[in-house]
Amino acid sequence: MTLGGDRLIVTGPDGGKRERTLDGDGAVLAAYREHFGVVLDRVPRVTP
Repeated sequence: MTLGGDRLIVTGPDGGKRERTLDGDGAVLAAYREHFGVVLDRVPRVTP
């Protein structure tokens, strides 16, 4: 499972991938919590 920005990618045991775009910061925070056990106050942003 990979979460990058607002894209959640689930790779199955056969190598097949399912991708979905998460709808807003609330959905991204929920994905961090549900799939990775990470509770955040805000969505992490990468700054150059």
